[in-house]
Amino acid sequence: MLELNDHAPAYVEIGLLASSIECASLSALATDTLTDGIEDARTRFEEIAEIANRYPRATNFVASLQRAAFALADWHERLDEPGEALDVLVYAEEIVAPRIEAGGNWNAVGITLGVIRTRVARDQIASDPAPYRSLMEASEEAVSDSDAVAEGMALLAREALSRGELVDAVRLCERALTRLDEATNGCAELIHHSRAQVEAALVQALIDERLAGDADGPRRDALFARSLEWTRKAAEWHARGTGDALHALAMEERRQTIEQLIERREAIVAGND
Repeated sequence: MLELNDHAPAYVEIGLLASSIECASLSALATDTLTDGIEDARTRFEEIAEIANRYPRATNFVASLQRAAFALADWHERLDEPGEALDVLVYAEEIVAPRIEAGGNWNAVGITLGVIRTRVARDQIASDPAPYRSLMEASEEAVSDSDAVAEGMALLAREALSRGELVDAVRLCERALTRLDEATNGCAELIHHSRAQVEAALVQALIDERLAGDADGPRRDALFARSLEWTRKAAEWHARGTGDALHALAMEERRQTIEQLIERREAIVAGND
């Protein structure tokens, strides 16, 4: 008979609570009253945190904890409560981060921490990118998840581009694409890998458009064509990464945005814009 360690009950209980939060979030999407159920979901997340804190060295439930945090944060964001969403994400990070040194399944902890930190960065990067640049650069060395680091770099590249810092954006995007190239082929179907690919492709398309604005003749045409190519790649990667119903619904707005970008860039390449 398999001998279970004393962390196993926590793993099972947190997994069940995480699934209940995800199901409640999905159910809320199908109703007109998004507020129904969120108080119960918050209570369940607090129960997860309480259980996790009772096992400060356990690492076997960090992925379930992350899923619960993301589902609850998404729910808050749909209610236009970004502060509450960020609180959930930061709390999840605080629970997971110390476990990097706790032994056990280090790789799982590293991946989860990288994904959570990237999500925190995504929610805060526009207002103050500097701390999150440091966070992503620290994660590049300390966290084994190339996808999470790549997505963080792509987000920082987008922000640099919005400030007109083209050279910095190019370098950050190159680093993001390099990290994605380092990822194994075996993870190519995972949702977070596809999401990182989408972010890198979309920001590279923006960079090419910005470069095309300063070019002319064949060089300009080639850059616009490459921008369209990157956007089509983003659409392909996005379709591969929608995953289950919860992720598909959460990513629907991005899918529509990408389709609109393709239409606009097709018109530019065709000379109709």
